[in-house]
Amino acid sequence: MRQNCGPTALYSGRKWHQVNGSSTLGAEALYFAPFETPFIRIPVANSPQAAKRARQAEDSRQRNMSQRSRFRTSIKNVRKAIEAGNKDQATAAMAECEPLLDRYASRGLIHKNMAARSKSRLRAGIKSLG
Repeated sequence: MRQNCGPTALYSGRKWHQVNGSSTLGAEALYFAPFETPFIRIPVANSPQAAKRARQAEDSRQRNMSQRSRFRTSIKNVRKAIEAGNKDQATAAMAECEPLLDRYASRGLIHKNMAARSKSRLRAGIKSLG
């Protein structure tokens, strides 16, 4: 049950708490009284549908972060091989990287032009190795 929805109240999952007795809250100064630990203000869903959507959004965010990290790493592997001058290793890394870029572009994780631009630049780097 929401008791005080004013700017000085935060919901901890059990009850509302006043934050350091101040009337204004800065994003960097949110603390969970009485333990003085950093506290992130999370919007509370008002309906079951909103709660489900919030769960789905969090799952998508974590999955997107993982996939974005994976394709960035694959691009770095190709670049490292190019800088080392190893054409065979660069070609093998490009064979791993290219399908990832295409897949993530088709899913909307990255823009299709970014995928095309990245593939073009990496291919040009491999081609320059001779």
